[in-house]
Amino acid sequence: MGSYESHTNEKPQFKGNQPVFCNWCQQWKHGHIVKTIHHEIGTTEHGTDVDTTDVKWKIHKHQKGDDPCKGSDKTFWEHNEN
Repeated sequence: MGSYESHTNEKPQFKGNQPVFCNWCQQWKHGHIVKTIHHEIGTTEHGTDVDTTDVKWKIHKHQKGDDPCKGSDKTFWEHNEN
């Protein structure tokens, strides 16, 4: 899933500050959802809908010690299967 992960695999409900884990500094930082793309794939043999959601996150600027973190102010995509 790239260099970051969000705190949940649930469908995002709003754009606001949410905890996002930065793998460079190994800490939870604040971020927000920039874009959500919902894909409907079809139905299973039991009639259940199959869909996925791609979420683009923006992690806010932050420090690693006295220097800017490499993951600071970056965007990344997260893929969720529903």
